[in-house]
Order: sequence, then C-alpha cells, then structure tokens
Amino acid sequence: MRDEVLFAALGLEPGVPSAEIKRAYRNLTLRFHPDASRNPATARRFQRVSRAYKSLNAASSKDIRPRLAAALAPLARSMDLFELGTRLAGSGDPSERAEAARHLGLSGKRSAWLFLRKGLSDPDPRVVAACVRSAAALGLSQGAGELASVYARSGAEVRDAILETARATGDGILALAVEAACSDENLDRRLLAMRIKLDASRRADDQRADL
Repeated sequence: MRDEVLFAALGLEPGVPSAEIKRAYRNLTLRFHPDASRNPATARRFQRVSRAYKSLNAASSKDIRPRLAAALAPLARSMDLFELGTRLAGSGDPSERAEAARHLGLSGKRSAWLFLRKGLSDPDPRVVAACVRSAAALGLSQGAGELASVYARSGAEVRDAILETARATGDGILALAVEAACSDENLDRRLLAMRIKLDASRRADDQRADL
C-alpha cells in the first residue's frame, strides 16, 4: 500500500512527525474501535486505521527522526481550537495554515469543523487538502455537500487528495464528492471514483449480511 494511502487513512499527509501519527491513531481508535464506539459498523474503519498505523510505525522505527518528531509534537497540545482556527484563517504562510488544519483534525473535537469549513475556501490547495483530510479523520456527518462542492470547483491537487482520502478511509462524508468524481473529465479519477463506490457498496452489503 502506498504511503499516501496509509497517511490518508489517519487523516494526515505524508511526512508528518511520528508523534502526530501516534496521536491520530489514538484519536481514531477512541472513535472507531467497536468496543469504544459500541457500533459494529465501525470495525472496518478501525481495521484500516490499525493497518495504516502498524505499517507507518514499522517504517518510522527504522528512521532517525523520532526524537525530532517528539520535539515538534507539543504544538498541537499547546493550542486550543480557537487558536488553531485563528491560525488557519489568518496566517500568511500556507504551510502554517495547513499545519493548523491538520492539528484541528488531531484535536478529535467535532466542533473543529467550524474552522475547517472556512479553510475549504483557502486559495492554497495544500490547505484545502489538509482540511478535507481532517474532516474525514473527525468522522463528521455534516459537510458532505460542501466537500462535493469543493471537488467540483477545485483543481487536480485537491481532487486527487479528496479521492485518496475517500479511498483510504471509506468515510461517508466524502460520498457525494466521490459521486461527483464519477463524472470527472479525467479518466483515472473517474475509474478510481467508481472503484471507491463499488467498495462502499460491498461494505454496505456485508454490514447488512451481518445483521
């Protein structure tokens, strides 16, 4: 499995510090582990999260960067949602705005959507992509229509990020965006969108069979 898919399953982009990978895993485990969610339907999502974390954790254990990652980790803990939202909305540096969006997703708080929603209109595609990944990581039920609109108005980088996130997470918040992608002028995106829809249909069938 490609690194992009592994990171996307955790709501992250490639290259983030290992401490953030661990934090994302903890947050997603609390949300999607069947024992925590008390919903058997989250088991598949948890399996994706667990596989991604194990693969990335194995890779990072061979890396020389863990201590650097640990030094960078306090940023997310040192800011509350309002501070992160302010940075997402007001920083002049796109990298800082994207980082703020990522940490909003790592917060585990669904109220972060209030800030991520505004970030979807950011002029920099990296920031928009970070907001999309964070929205999926938070498991939000609202926002599906807005993310479909983002897909429709965005360029290749954001469209690819949306489909990669949908493929990695299977999150329903991206279902309408995937539907829009089935009419994309790019053949590769259309085929990927159709594959994602087929996988979602199979998962739904399996869940009904388990009832």
